[in-house]
Amino acid sequence: MMLGTMDAADGAKPLKLPLPEPPSGMALSPDGRSLLVGVGAALRSYALADGRTGPLYPFPGPIGALAGQPGVPWVLVAQGSSVVA
Repeated sequence: MMLGTMDAADGAKPLKLPLPEPPSGMALSPDGRSLLVGVGAALRSYALADGRTGPLYPFPGPIGALAGQPGVPWVLVAQGSSVVA
């Protein structure tokens, strides 16, 4: 599966990010420079500037949803019926 991102500026080329399976959620990182993607039981990080893979954060079970907001130093990760981080 591929996930595409693109800068809205004129002439920008889409950035394609390979994913091992469909994402369960996506959010911008607190600094707005990375895309955080829930895939299975892992939270993956991709730099929006060039698609580089950042840290991989493992969780004990499948990630159901993500929520984040630029400027807020927290990203919420939902698993089952609980928010865990």
